[in-house]
Amino acid sequence: AAAPVIPWNITQIRADLVWGGFNVTGQGIVVANMDTGVDYQHPALLHSYRGYDSGAVSHSYNWYDATGGYPTVPQDGNGHGTHTMGTIVGSEPDGSKVIGVAPGAEWIAVKIFTDAGEATDVTILEGFQWILAPTDLLGANPDPAKAPDIVSNSWGSDESADLTFREALRAWRAAGIFSVFASGNEGPGAGTVNAPASLPEAVAIGAVDIDSEIAMFSSRGPSPWGEVKPDIVAPGVDIYSSVPGGGYERGWNGTSMATPHVAGLAALLWDADRRYNVTRLLGAKDNPTLTITETKQILMQTAVELGPAGPDNAYGWGLVDAYQAVRTVIPHGSLRGRVTDATTGLPVPGALIVMASREHGGAAKTLSNAQGEYRLDVAAGLYDVTASSFAYQPGLVPGIQIMRDANLQLDLALTAQPAGTVQGTVRSAATLLGLPAKVQVLDTPVVAQANAAGQYTLRLPAGTYTLRAFADVPGYRGVQPAPLTVTAGATVTLNLALPAGPTILLVNADVWRQEKKGDYYERSLSANLYDYDVWDIAAFPEGNPSATDLAPYDVVIWSHPKNSPGYIGAWPALAAYLDSGGALLMTGQDIGYWDVEREYAAATYRSRLHASYVRDDVNLTQVTGLPAGVLAGLHLTLGVPDSAQNQTYPSEIAPADSLALPIARYVGDGYAGVQIDDCSSRVVYLAFGLEGLGELERQVALARALDWLSQPRQPHDVALAASNRAQSGVMGQSIAFHLSLVNTGQQADAFTLSVTGSAWPVHLLDLDGNPLSTLSLGPCSSAEVVVQVDIPATAGIGEKALLTVVAQSTTQAHVQAEVTLEATAFPTWQTATPLPTPRSRLAAVGIGRQVYVIGGETATSYANNVDIYDPASGAWQSGSAKPTRAAHLSIAAIGAKIYAPGGYNGVGLRALEVYNATANAWSVAASLPEPRYGHATVALDGQIYVMGGLDGERYTQTTWR
Repeated sequence: AAAPVIPWNITQIRADLVWGGFNVTGQGIVVANMDTGVDYQHPALLHSYRGYDSGAVSHSYNWYDATGGYPTVPQDGNGHGTHTMGTIVGSEPDGSKVIGVAPGAEWIAVKIFTDAGEATDVTILEGFQWILAPTDLLGANPDPAKAPDIVSNSWGSDESADLTFREALRAWRAAGIFSVFASGNEGPGAGTVNAPASLPEAVAIGAVDIDSEIAMFSSRGPSPWGEVKPDIVAPGVDIYSSVPGGGYERGWNGTSMATPHVAGLAALLWDADRRYNVTRLLGAKDNPTLTITETKQILMQTAVELGPAGPDNAYGWGLVDAYQAVRTVIPHGSLRGRVTDATTGLPVPGALIVMASREHGGAAKTLSNAQGEYRLDVAAGLYDVTASSFAYQPGLVPGIQIMRDANLQLDLALTAQPAGTVQGTVRSAATLLGLPAKVQVLDTPVVAQANAAGQYTLRLPAGTYTLRAFADVPGYRGVQPAPLTVTAGATVTLNLALPAGPTILLVNADVWRQEKKGDYYERSLSANLYDYDVWDIAAFPEGNPSATDLAPYDVVIWSHPKNSPGYIGAWPALAAYLDSGGALLMTGQDIGYWDVEREYAAATYRSRLHASYVRDDVNLTQVTGLPAGVLAGLHLTLGVPDSAQNQTYPSEIAPADSLALPIARYVGDGYAGVQIDDCSSRVVYLAFGLEGLGELERQVALARALDWLSQPRQPHDVALAASNRAQSGVMGQSIAFHLSLVNTGQQADAFTLSVTGSAWPVHLLDLDGNPLSTLSLGPCSSAEVVVQVDIPATAGIGEKALLTVVAQSTTQAHVQAEVTLEATAFPTWQTATPLPTPRSRLAAVGIGRQVYVIGGETATSYANNVDIYDPASGAWQSGSAKPTRAAHLSIAAIGAKIYAPGGYNGVGLRALEVYNATANAWSVAASLPEPRYGHATVALDGQIYVMGGLDGERYTQTTWR
């Protein structure tokens, strides 16, 4: 099986080097978390659960729920605890996924937070107590011997001086339990460290991102006692780990995500300590020699210093380094040397050196540097050493003995594989002039630089390769020709012609809040052979691109994973860019939320994106492209495994005017995107993040958008758009559709207007009501057209008329635009006599020529009214009151009898009460099997069906008859 891809956060702290170099994975160490619970059946967690043994499961002494939500089985209805536990120990049994720092450790858990993320001092203190002496599921027979070694605490209070848990923490320390605490997410202000992390006895953990930069949210010190906090930092931005239900998610941020890294590292330290520092000759049981204080010192002393010299109140002592920390407690030696070409003696940079242990099966790996040099520190023992590099035969040196505290030199000479040559010239497809360019050999480390004349040469081992070339100057797309075969000793000529392409700037607009998703866009751009530049907004507004910065680019891709242009003050530059003829792809799930709902730039949002913000969260993942738009025919899915999995609140929008063409709809719901061409500029606005799509769908969607945005302006062109394509009206009256006719060409033109397809009378008018047949428009100018449809008085309710309006250039036969409209005959609502009493959640049914309204609730009580409406007279009368007051009910009629099952009047009801409309009397029939309210009731073939509803605790799917 292929080796698993190790998440960046694990490699950043070098935990993977500990597994291979020292065969230390946390084995024999038990780690607990106090969190929202854990999905113990998750494939990355089940086999490391202390309560699991070859299929048998015992939760006593391994699980405690202080909230009472899941008293007998570890569960997590929130996700936070499952995610943090995955970072500590997560690993699937077949090795296909490794997400934890200590995949060999075992875990137990305490749920101190409800599924809603709420906790009390009482539940937390109960958790502290249980950790000291775990009990069985009945809370009896406490056993301190079953206490965990380490506890991870991704929680805290923003009251830094809170002493509530100090004595409990001291009790843990006295019992030999090592613990770590999240410093909090209240940064970047000074003194924002949370409690208990702020306590002198606590090990406080801050968060850094993939670039080892402190997260803006990470709480800072000093503590109320004047101590430097946090103590150390770990990865806490865009973390990938387990979530309930067996899945995985990236994109989690917080010192909550950083803290479990250190808990896992402590497990590695204690595993190494017990494995290597015991008196094995005397048969002693593995016991720790490291104290809690020594463990903390090692973590701090071996951390990679970041920020100013010495400990500081942002990074503490620095970023934890698992490899360096474990080396301090393991007897080890070093292997160093140089990798060279056996023929030329020149260094071989980037060679992979692997030391495989014959004793424990682990393997340590490294790459040679630019001088071919390498070094590996490993546990003392016997190793087989291999070296490999592209274009070379691998080399093997077996049986290398590494001695404790010794340095061994091993130089490795690799023999080059038989090779051939690829040469050629990179040219402009338009001018045939040579271009400086980079020629990549895909799936290899090889990149050739074409000189100013476009000439390049590659030396490759015999085989079949795919080349890709990008120009070093703007204005060109890349090329990727068909694979070519290289024969040893032969030369292949491959000339490459690069087509013209747009200049593109990718703006990662939320890097300042550790929400950089640009790599998803970059992969899609490269796959589509687009060249591009990148602008990261690491701080605002000073880090925003100016209008001058944007001006050189044909297309700007603006990615806002979490915020909006208004929030960061970017609209002035974007507006100037659009006014100068720019093309913009704006994508993000919360742009409307911040700019409109939170009022950061509502007017600009409306005028520049031509969209109306409808709501923040559609809670849907399926998106379909609409006809005539850039996404036509596409079906897209948000949140798939190879996406950023960050689309928590995709927004619904609507066109704000006739210039906005809807291009995507959430399946079964409203619009997800629009495109706008006002002749001077073009915009595609997606109310979700493109990073939320899978790789292939994202490539196609991005290519479609860029193709349209970068199309050159034509001398003659036209657009016809409707602000509303479907309307209804009253029979015998007229309805008016408002269209915008836009001359999107660069020259003046005249357009004839015509209508086809309608069986109802149609009139084309100007805004003053005058007939229209031809309009003359200057370049980039527009006119409003009214399409009046007369609905015949004889039209039936719901009858429709489809009509197509066509605008045709009088000078260019190929230039035309059309829009299809739908008119529907439907009467207007009329006001009838109001209910005798105002109420809601009532039920109604029709019998004969009368309407019966039963029950409901008023502002002060549940109702038992029976009100009878006669549409002919418009009068209401009262019937005999229902025996039981009830709301949230539904009713159905068979003949003259109305059946009223269930309902709610403070509790769910089972009663089935029957109203005889002829006798104006109630009777009682067989009760429902269980209480139901909010259900559906229907009569069919003489039987009553009751379906779904609530039973007081949950939604149900029962059907009774």
